Amino acid sequence: MTSLLCAAAPAIGLLVAARALQGVAGALLTPSSLAVIATTFQDKERGAAIGTWTAFGAIATFRAARGGELLALASWRWLFVINVPVVACCLTLIVGGPAPGALERPAPPGRPRRAGLCAAGSPAVFAMIEAPRLGLV
Repeated sequence: MTSLLCAAAPAIGLLVAARALQGVAGALLTPSSLAVIATTFQDKERGAAIGTWTAFGAIATFRAARGGELLALASWRWLFVINVPVVACCLTLIVGGPAPGALERPAPPGRPRRAGLCAAGSPAVFAMIEAPRLGLV
């Protein structure tokens, strides 16, 4: 959604605000996704899952570095529009659930609650990190 806001921004002020929203979403999503992995996978599988998570993060970084090529070929707005099909694919997978057999056993009871606590704590961690820079401490 924020990518579409960025792409459609009629003025620099709205673009900056939409980018700020993207930053907040990313700051919440990254630790939350790692918390879900940590609570979903058992010891032996957790390393591979975190490795996959890290690899996809590296791919995303590489893709961002290639943005200059897209910028040379098209409008800067396409740098944001290109995220939309990726998000649509992810949402389809989330709504559709995992492929049969992808996760052969459910997480033990209580683990999703811890993932939720990790996700809920992310804004507090962000606030503690940024408080000195913002002059709150």
